This record gives sequence, structure tokens and C-alpha cells, in this order.
Amino acid sequence: GSVVPPVLPTFVEACRQLFPAASAPLVADADHALKAGVKIDYPASGEIGVDRLLNCIAVLHRFRVPSIVVDFGTATTFDVISAEGAFVGGAIAPGVVTNLEALALKTARLPKVELAAPPGVIGKSTAQAIQSGLVYGAAAQVEGMVARIAQALGLAKRPLVIATGGLAGLIAPHTPTIDEVEPFLTLDGLRLLYVLNHYDHGTPARGEMP
Repeated sequence: GSVVPPVLPTFVEACRQLFPAASAPLVADADHALKAGVKIDYPASGEIGVDRLLNCIAVLHRFRVPSIVVDFGTATTFDVISAEGAFVGGAIAPGVVTNLEALALKTARLPKVELAAPPGVIGKSTAQAIQSGLVYGAAAQVEGMVARIAQALGLAKRPLVIATGGLAGLIAPHTPTIDEVEPFLTLDGLRLLYVLNHYDHGTPARGEMP
């Protein structure tokens, strides 16, 4: 599964050379996600990053819906899965590290600081102020976006919120809105996509997956 098209042929060829006795590698896409049980209620399905679809697959087979996956990577993405198990869209914002690097690059005097939570939301130094904006700001972003998404879906109760990605563990402790932290959710979705696309007897029910 790749969201960097120029490197995909290189990885496919590497798999062929490393595993010559195996069949050709399965390259995850929207068609494979559909076979793995994800419905897609999104007009431009070809634009959906495969990582977002893999997150949905993992959620459908491991958690309840409706749900929102917040993926803390280079970008912070919000993937919305409806009560019917469909990917219905979401939101994409600059990631926490991306924001940190942009501050250091685009300003004259703001330093690049350690990415960590400061003692409190009111920074007592420039470094603490930046850390507060990045960490507590990301937590507040989750709270605000989840509330708006729940309202857009017409839900009286907010959906289950699962955080994934490399910085999920940093942000999650600072907001009660995140219910689960699964750093490897995307990779688990990739595993499930492979299994479900090689399943000979139709899509198994939840709980049957190896």
C-alpha cells in the first residue's frame, strides 16, 4: 500500500526479486478495499489515499461504527466511517511535525523545539509556547473536528474515535475525545486487505479473521 506513486514500481520490483517463488505482490487500491468490505460513499474514489481506506478496513473488522480515525502523520487526517460501514470522506490538515518545521522555516526567531507536551497550556517560554500550540492545539483540533463531524452526520452521540500514526501516543493523553490508540492500524488494515482478497468463501464476519 503506497501513497507515493513514484516509488511504487520500485517496491513491486523489490518484492519480486526478494520473493521469487511467491505470486505477484498485491497493490492495495479502492477495488481491493471494496472486496475487503469497505463501502465507498465518495464521488472521487480514485483520489482517496490508500492509507485512509486501510484504516477503514481495520476499523470495520475490529471496532464499532460509526467511527472516526484520526491519523497523525505528515498530515493529520480525519477518516469518517458511517454507521453503514462506508467511507464518507473526512478532512486533511497539516501534521504536527509539518507545523513545527513550518514555524522554524517561515519565521525569523522561533526555534525548532523538542516535540513534547509542556507543563501547562500557558507556555512560560518561547519553547513552551510553541509546544503548547502544537500539542494542545492538536488535541483541541481533534475535539473541535469530531464535534463538527458528529453534527454533520446528524448524530446525537459522537462516534468512536481511534487515533493512529506515529504521534497518536503524544496527542491522545491530552484529550478525552480519543477513545482508542492503535499506532499500527494502517498496517493491520493492509494485512486484512490481503487476507480478505484471498478468501475463497466470501467476506467473513467480524471476529473470524486471523
